[in-house]
Amino acid sequence: MNLNLTEDILIKTGIAYQDLIGEAIFVNENPAKIEIVNISKINSDIKRTVETKEYKLIHHSTEIREENFKNTSEIISKSIDRLLVDNIVKNTDDIEVVKYYKKKLFGLLSTNNLDNLLSTTNYFNWVIVNNKVYKDLSKLPNFEKYSIKKGISKIGVYNGISFFHSSNLDDDLVILGVSDSITAVFLQDISINQKSNIYDIGIDYLFVNKNIRKLILE
Repeated sequence: MNLNLTEDILIKTGIAYQDLIGEAIFVNENPAKIEIVNISKINSDIKRTVETKEYKLIHHSTEIREENFKNTSEIISKSIDRLLVDNIVKNTDDIEVVKYYKKKLFGLLSTNNLDNLLSTTNYFNWVIVNNKVYKDLSKLPNFEKYSIKKGISKIGVYNGISFFHSSNLDDDLVILGVSDSITAVFLQDISINQKSNIYDIGIDYLFVNKNIRKLILE
């Protein structure tokens, strides 16, 4: 079986959203060496410099039984979405606590403080939310709502900001980022090894994050 990383797998993941992923880079070796060309103008002179960065990609393997092999692309795409969210949550040090959940009085229902949350998004281009926040957002009259799909999916736009949903995000977390916050690096080739009736599918990846904020809702 042949699997194309871009056409069969990544197209079904959050990596496919250009308003979420700043850049996706595909390489042919691991570690990967990437040349970055910087062009600057000093007075009337044009200066060109080349910077080389080396990335050690992480290998991730998924075991798939033969009877589930037809669902390989869906299984791996879910894994990539989970890895992306886990990576952001684990490696984000910019943390802000937001008063969001309102307490119920005498068993009566109350609405959450969505204004507190939205006020933190002014300087960001995208937001990843959980199930509870999505339900509150969907009630806004000017929220351009899309349907939820599996994995990471774009659920809407509000005030020019793209909102995404992930079922892998804890109920008390929200993630904020800008257009170039995430660089995704992938080894172009997928490894496929068969052992009896089990296939071991391997991908090599790295997510490089910057200017991301993690909100803790309370």
